[in-house]
Amino acid sequence: MNSRTATVRRDTTETQISVTLNLDGSGKSKLSIGLPFLEHMLDQVARHGMIDLDITAHGDLKIDAHHTVEDVGITFGQALTQALGEKKGIRRYGHPASSTTFSFPARASVNSMSICSTNSSRAS
Repeated sequence: MNSRTATVRRDTTETQISVTLNLDGSGKSKLSIGLPFLEHMLDQVARHGMIDLDITAHGDLKIDAHHTVEDVGITFGQALTQALGEKKGIRRYGHPASSTTFSFPARASVNSMSICSTNSSRAS
C-alpha cells in the first residue's frame, strides 16, 4: 500500500494554514491553531482515528474565529482527500448511522459526524 500522507498549505488574506497528516499514524497530534476547543476536537479525531495530525494556523482571530475555523476545515479536507488516494484500508470508529454517517456515544450525548471527500471546486 502506498504511503497515505499529505501536506497541504492554504494562504488567504485572512489566514495561513498548514496541515500535515498520516492516516496510518499512531494518533499523535501537534496543533497550533489558537482556538482551544477546535484543537481539542481535532486532537480527538487524531487520537481515536489513529491519524498523525500536524496543523499550524495563523488567522485574524482578533476579529473573530470564522475564517480560521473555515480555512482549517478546508485545508484538513484537502489533505484528507489527497492522503486517501484510492480510499482503501479505511477503519471506522463508532456505529454506522447511514452509508456516509457514523455516530458514537460520548458521556451523556450521542455525536454524529460525516466527512465528504470530493474533488469539488467549491472548497478551493
